[in-house]
Amino acid sequence: MLRELYQSLFNSLDLTGSKIIQGIEIGTDSDQAQARAWLSETFGEVPPGNYPYGHYDTPHYVSPNGNSFGLGTVTSIWSGDRPTSLYNAAGMFVRYLDAENRTGMVHSQSSYDLQTARPSGPVQLMYARRDLEEIASSYMLRAFNVPMTVNRYRGSVISLHVGKTEIPEGIAPPSPDYLAQLFALPELPGQGDGIKAFMGIVLLVIFDRYRILIIDEPEAFLHPPQAYLLGKVLAELQGQGTQVIVATHSADLLKGITSSSASDGAVGIVRLTRSDSTSHIAQVEPPQVRDLYSDPLIRHYPIIDGLFYRGAVLCEGDSDCTYFRAVFEDISSDADPVVPTSLGLHLTHCSGKSRIHVALTALRSAGVPTACIVDLDMLREDRDFNRLVTAAGGDPAPLEPLRNTVLSAINAKTQTVEKDLAKYYIDKVFSERKGNTLTNSDLNKIRDAIDVPSGWKIAKQTGRSGFSGAVVDAFDKLDNELKKMGIFLIVQGVLERFHPEVPQNDKAGWLSEVLESGKYRTTEASKMLREVAMYVRDAQ
Repeated sequence: MLRELYQSLFNSLDLTGSKIIQGIEIGTDSDQAQARAWLSETFGEVPPGNYPYGHYDTPHYVSPNGNSFGLGTVTSIWSGDRPTSLYNAAGMFVRYLDAENRTGMVHSQSSYDLQTARPSGPVQLMYARRDLEEIASSYMLRAFNVPMTVNRYRGSVISLHVGKTEIPEGIAPPSPDYLAQLFALPELPGQGDGIKAFMGIVLLVIFDRYRILIIDEPEAFLHPPQAYLLGKVLAELQGQGTQVIVATHSADLLKGITSSSASDGAVGIVRLTRSDSTSHIAQVEPPQVRDLYSDPLIRHYPIIDGLFYRGAVLCEGDSDCTYFRAVFEDISSDADPVVPTSLGLHLTHCSGKSRIHVALTALRSAGVPTACIVDLDMLREDRDFNRLVTAAGGDPAPLEPLRNTVLSAINAKTQTVEKDLAKYYIDKVFSERKGNTLTNSDLNKIRDAIDVPSGWKIAKQTGRSGFSGAVVDAFDKLDNELKKMGIFLIVQGVLERFHPEVPQNDKAGWLSEVLESGKYRTTEASKMLREVAMYVRDAQ
């Protein structure tokens, strides 16, 4: 897609044959005089005459990649309110990088006359500016734990090396000992594709000659920490006035782009999906991106990874995710064509039910089909319930009568403590204990004497089976309405009630036994998760 975009900028925005892009608009906030001044300052204005690349009757410009165009092209581009093409000048304003050509950015460049010539690439620019060399070296040190050095003493070429000399360069000419150490450093072009690709993009950022950068899969060849750091570099670049357009499959790169330094800028997210031969686009505008990533839940939990999956399922906790992921993988092995494989669904948790609405809003705003699985007590608090239903695109008001019927039935189950009976059991503990110290068993008996089994405690253990008559009808209607929105209640009450035969006083121990014994393969959760999977499928 990005290659199509780049090529169309040279061809009067001709999109013939494009499979995805339907239209392009070019915007500018400058006029002809300002454009000419910028070109002259950045690339230099060449006088009329005969040159190896052709004859020009007017002043003209030569881009770093060898494209040339005359002053008439500038007039054509800025002849109306909005440019219709960049023609040959596209090479001056736009740079396209794919996985192959960005590794070449670290190759040696020829030396040049610092007084009369202009640098044509980042290596030449760092030859003249040691401050930029330091910046590039600092990024390489952060990403690969090794600095970078520019070799200015190879005669006709300028080369980049990995590492740093122990002897300082000093004032030219350098000492023989410095030169010996410098030439002993390995050359950067001889290193792996990861370091070359990373530094190729960093160097282009430092070069800062292009107003638009188009980069295809910048994370190629990079490990996750390096992809994250590169995302931060690209985000910082947009603050310099350069528009960066990136296509990525990396959640780490996206997290870097939307890091704290980036969330203050104009960062937008576009999610592209395909069904059959049709492409679908969902966009999160910059203000929404800033709002989303100012929330610690989105920033520090793997919520946004769901952008790269067919859909997402939000749970309350990590144990829920682990259990449901295991069940998903089991039902996916049935080769049922209507159930997406577990690899196509991103399961993540929100550290409790009170934040699920935030994650749901974030993912659905980016066009990710998203469902959530919650315990029965999601019905308990007005605030949690209303926010989740609203985030799911529903209206809580019509559901209130059904919910109130269920709440009344649950609250009616709350028991009371009879004073005389509680006193009897407590006195019994004290009378039977000889000495001044109570044991843990004694304390537990006292707690049991005054413990009031609340209706919600009972409901979380019995779930739907604890209801009867009109309450069951109200609960089922409410449950069905919530499912239409992608909200799935655990009707058993809580996760552990899928396997009540396993001790439930330790959730981690419960989960370990259920998984190791294979009990998760025969569970009522399979039916619910099939419904979840089909909801996600139908929401594509």
